[in-house]
Amino acid sequence: YLNRQNMAYATIKQMKKLKFILIILALFAFFPVATFAIEEGETEATTEVTATEDPETVEARSERIERAKKAFPIRLNEKEKTRLSDRCAKAQEKLIKIADALDTRSLIITKKYDLIEVHLIAVQKRLTTQEIDTSIIDLLLTSFQRLTSQYDSALVDYQNALDDATQVGCTGEPEVFKALLEDVRAKRQVFVNSVEAIKNFTLTDLKTSFDALRARLKSGNEES
Repeated sequence: YLNRQNMAYATIKQMKKLKFILIILALFAFFPVATFAIEEGETEATTEVTATEDPETVEARSERIERAKKAFPIRLNEKEKTRLSDRCAKAQEKLIKIADALDTRSLIITKKYDLIEVHLIAVQKRLTTQEIDTSIIDLLLTSFQRLTSQYDSALVDYQNALDDATQVGCTGEPEVFKALLEDVRAKRQVFVNSVEAIKNFTLTDLKTSFDALRARLKSGNEES
C-alpha cells in the first residue's frame, strides 16, 4: 500500500512539474514583440547646441556629431543647402514626434522583455529546486539576456541620434545635419534589427526549447 502511495505521489509531483512548464509556455504566447514603423523626414541643422544643456551633455553630443560627420561626409550645392534650410523646422518637428513615439513604445516593449526574463528565471529556479536539468533554460536565458542587452544599446544609440538631430540648429550647416540624418537612419536600422532578433527568438528558439523540455518531462513522467 505504501509503495503504491509513494508511486502515486511521485506521479502527481511529475504532473505538477509538467503543468508548471506548460503554463509558462502558454504565457509566452501572449508576448508579441512589436516592430517600430517609424517615418523619417529630410532634415538639416547646425552643430550649435542649446545653452541650457549641461557641459557633459554638450560634450557627448559634440563627439557624436563629429563621428557622424566622419561616417557620412556630405557635400551639398547651394540650391540643396537652401532647400534644406527652408524645410528644416518642419522636419525637426517630425523627428521630435518620432522620438516621443519611440520613448513611449520602447517602454512597453522593455516591460515585455523584462517579464519574459522573469518567467525564464522562475522556470530555471523551479527546475533547480526539483533537481531537473536546467541546461535548456540556462541557454535560453543567456541568449535572451544577450539579445536584450543589444536591444538596450541600440535603443540608446537611436534615441541619442534623434536627440542630436532635433537639438542642433537647423540653418547654419545643412551638410552637418544631413550627416546626422543619415546617422539617424543607420541607428534606426540597428535598432529595428535588434527588435526583430528578439521577435525571432521568442517565435523559434523559445518555442522549440520549451517543446523539448515538455517532451523530456513527459518522457520522465511516463517512465516513473
